Amino acid sequence: MGHGDLSVEAERERAIWVAWRGAATAPALAPRRTRLSIEGPAQGGSLTSPGSHANAYELPLDVQQDDIDRLGHVNNVVYVRWVQDAAVAHWRALTSHLPQEDLAWVVIRHEIDYKRAAHEGDRLIARTWVGPASRNTFERHTEIVRAGDRKLVVKARTLWVPVDSRTGRPTSVPDDVRSLVSDDNGGA
Repeated sequence: MGHGDLSVEAERERAIWVAWRGAATAPALAPRRTRLSIEGPAQGGSLTSPGSHANAYELPLDVQQDDIDRLGHVNNVVYVRWVQDAAVAHWRALTSHLPQEDLAWVVIRHEIDYKRAAHEGDRLIARTWVGPASRNTFERHTEIVRAGDRKLVVKARTLWVPVDSRTGRPTSVPDDVRSLVSDDNGGA
């Protein structure tokens, strides 16, 4: 990783800390001038038509030079970012009609299987959906495939915990929101 990568990662770590503990207690980490802003379908994402997961959300991805590591393929950290970006975009698309500022999500576990390499200029698609949910843990699945042939590049399973944005503490998800996202209730 180059020096620029450290500031990007530091800002992501700070964002997670802010979501978990609140801005007042966030550690001072290297600042980043750009912010991730994903607005769902308006930014190129969409709910898919029938496939292996008919209600999966799809987010197109273009592999950029900054995504490439010294071995000439997409860096592992970039895949983690894309998994998170797809989850955020899906959440915002599903709940665009609801107040989103009360509820935040924190990752407690990532599992990623790397199947094929991706290279600069490749067009990829992140497909994501929510699987089983317990009271306070939601299992999210993401597959990143090549756009041209739909071959699997990365497969991920992530566990997310909802937190109250004001307190930073784990919270229950309201029934109306649970019905939108939980696989147990026919959601995505």
